[in-house]
Amino acid sequence: MRRFALTLGASSLATLMACTTSPNRIPVQTTTTPPSADETPTSAPSIVATAPTTPDSPTTTSVAPPDDLLPAAPPTPVTPGPMKARPISGGTLRVLANDRVAVAADADRDLVYVVDLVSGEVSSVVQLPFGDEPGRVVEDASGRVHVALRGGGAVATIDPTQARPAGLAPGALPAASTAALLGRRSICAAPRGLAYEKATDELHVACAGGELVSIGAAPSATSPTRSINLGRDLRDVVVSTNGRLMVSTFRSAEVYTVDGIGTVSHAQPVSKDFQGRASGVAWRMVGRDDGSCLMLHELSTQSQQVGTFPGAYGVQKSVCGGLVTSTVTVVAPDGQSASPSAPLAGAVVGADVAIAPGGDKMAVVSIATSDPSQQVQFFDLVSGGPVFNSGGGCWVQSSQGAASSIPDANAGTGTDALPPPDAFLPANGQVVAVAYDSRGNLIAQSREPATLQILTQRRAGIVLSQDSRFDDGHQLFHQATTNQIACVSCHPEGGEDGRVWNFQNLGLRRTQSLRGGIMDTAPFHWSGDEANMTNLMKDVFQGRMAGGTVDASRTTALAGWIDQIPTVPASQRADAATVARGGALFVSAGCVTCHMGSDFTSGLTVDVGTGGMFQVPQLHGLGLRAPYMHNGCAATLKDRFGSSCGGDVRHSVGGVLSDAQISDLVGYLETL
Repeated sequence: MRRFALTLGASSLATLMACTTSPNRIPVQTTTTPPSADETPTSAPSIVATAPTTPDSPTTTSVAPPDDLLPAAPPTPVTPGPMKARPISGGTLRVLANDRVAVAADADRDLVYVVDLVSGEVSSVVQLPFGDEPGRVVEDASGRVHVALRGGGAVATIDPTQARPAGLAPGALPAASTAALLGRRSICAAPRGLAYEKATDELHVACAGGELVSIGAAPSATSPTRSINLGRDLRDVVVSTNGRLMVSTFRSAEVYTVDGIGTVSHAQPVSKDFQGRASGVAWRMVGRDDGSCLMLHELSTQSQQVGTFPGAYGVQKSVCGGLVTSTVTVVAPDGQSASPSAPLAGAVVGADVAIAPGGDKMAVVSIATSDPSQQVQFFDLVSGGPVFNSGGGCWVQSSQGAASSIPDANAGTGTDALPPPDAFLPANGQVVAVAYDSRGNLIAQSREPATLQILTQRRAGIVLSQDSRFDDGHQLFHQATTNQIACVSCHPEGGEDGRVWNFQNLGLRRTQSLRGGIMDTAPFHWSGDEANMTNLMKDVFQGRMAGGTVDASRTTALAGWIDQIPTVPASQRADAATVARGGALFVSAGCVTCHMGSDFTSGLTVDVGTGGMFQVPQLHGLGLRAPYMHNGCAATLKDRFGSSCGGDVRHSVGGVLSDAQISDLVGYLETL
């Protein structure tokens, strides 16, 4: 198992593994002998782990190794490699200014397609290295296309004018190549949002590590013109008025504003909805003509207790959604919410939004709906705010099709662009992105099968690839139950939502991340009450979520798919010397006693003075997982070391750390 990849001698390794020899690990109880009142701990206290007494679970013990047997260096993180069916991120489609060409990024196949919408043919296919995971797409004033490479740490620049190969049969796909690739520039560890500013001819890239990087649009520009460190977990960036940039965060759904000279405003959270539901997980933020933005994000009922009985996650279900639902909030150019939001009726995990020309309608992609006809939904915009149903509880869906006020609807007739919108046709496949052309035609991108579909024209879909990336586990993860909730509702992009839930009979519980390979860290949940994936699916998916019976093969498929989800590449903010000191301290202070191996967990359920028996969490991607601890009491990693949140001496096995040591340790932990 990856967990035990320690540089220890055989005898000490055997000691550490004494409680973990069974492949089906069971929760254990631990006790410690605390020091006397006048005694200062100088080394890791011994931890005795006792399994429940049953015929199949013998009592075993694990003793913390002496200092001279601790590994000489901290464990090396090992995370799964790139996936063939990646968690959906949305927002991977753009219709270019000429209204004839669309560019679609394919995160599963590491391809970018340039498509002639009028002829219905793929003009070119750009091949990217495996693992690049292309995401957001923008066009600059020179007609070049730029794509954020989420897994490649770069931005690719593409020539969309490359002609379709001569003699290629109708419907045939061009061979994937790099012929249309004009350049590739390293930006940051994990690019997410991408915007183009015409006034300065610059690209602005928002990175998950917190960097906001500006660089010239021309491929020859290799050095950033500006780089600002904002808060971690950035998502989208939009060019607003007077050179102002608006930057969203993913899990917390906040907005930074940055003016033309680089002055940063404090991040502003979007407002709660009319019923007081908390905002979070901002899947997409897009700009509007007046300089404001639409943020597509989630709402949750965290203020109310959540049960653990069968069907519990559906108790608060209504026509307006369930425990977690989607909404759109209008954000003013200064970053303040311009209007309270309301749930989008019927939307389950909205991952992309497009505004129709004229600004009076929006299309929303719902990636987890159980009704294929509801994958693309339409909502009217009146003065930028919601249009309520008769009960005033949620944002009612509007009629399907194009916007009602399209400027110059008859412009571009003939062969230069698509004709005006016709009847609406529901989308097929698994839709991940939508975009309008200037005449109100709506184009949808599906990942499986890989197609573009012009939903406002009576024509066949445009096939992008014949390479199927269907995965049963991927489908189950993104599939809503009758309670209008899916795994992805609380684990966006396979990670976690940053929420702290109040469970009946359990108390506060922080959503746990699924990234980095978790199957060999069983048992699951903070309390270790789910011995394996089969039990978890029965209790949570089939029980609380009312997902129906899931057979063993689908459970295995889901477990296998989850175990492939990689961590988000980490940005190193601290200097190398700080990280090195922190890594050494991670070993010398005894952190590796519990956070061992490449998974950084022993898999034990222990009491470290935080209020009960809890699983030792793995530390993959820790810098992006605030708040911390089982109850979210630590807003930052530094807060975890405070006396009010971090537990007692059992969670500080190396003794009391100085502020400088804590800073070093945090610098190291943020690189994992």
